Amino acid sequence: SSAAVTTFAGTAGSTGTTDATGAAARFNQPWGSVFPVSTTPLFLCDRNNHRIRAVTTPGAAVTTWAGTSQGFADGTGTTGVTSSFPVDAAHDAPHAARFIVDNYNFRIRKATVPGAVVTSPLGSGTRAVLDGVGTSARFHYVESIAIDSSSTVLFAGEITANTVRRIVIASLTVTTIIGSGTGGMTSSSDPLTAQVASPISETHTLT
Repeated sequence: SSAAVTTFAGTAGSTGTTDATGAAARFNQPWGSVFPVSTTPLFLCDRNNHRIRAVTTPGAAVTTWAGTSQGFADGTGTTGVTSSFPVDAAHDAPHAARFIVDNYNFRIRKATVPGAVVTSPLGSGTRAVLDGVGTSARFHYVESIAIDSSSTVLFAGEITANTVRRIVIASLTVTTIIGSGTGGMTSSSDPLTAQVASPISETHTLT
């Protein structure tokens, strides 16, 4: 069997920040996305524009949901919010929130849904692999994030640290659950001595 592939939004070879419909919209390296089953927009991380975009389905109307430019600042929607290369997102439906990987700020940001009030509950802004609670924890180039089916735990893959982190949403407790920090492909009865190489994706479970 075969599947027909079409371009839903944006134009190949053309970058920009234009909010528009279909081919008239512009992106700059869109990366991870999340499609909440309870709402119609597809939300995606427009990495090199340092923004989170929303795309209606159907219709392909593209708007900027959060973010204005590169930097680090909390705020609301397109007012004051800045980030540095956001790359993935996970939707927490029971708590009306969305978690966003802010890659070069070494943080995981949180945005309310609706409202897009952006805060920074996870990570200190210093690049490291350090377990802890909330802003006392440190991350090392998180590339992907996923949420479990009960919306109680997040999992984050760190590409250059070769580790997978577990985050309890209620307490913001961050622990390393897989990986010794050395890239490789070795098995072990102790997951912290096992080697994984650049984990960049987990399964997103939507609720």
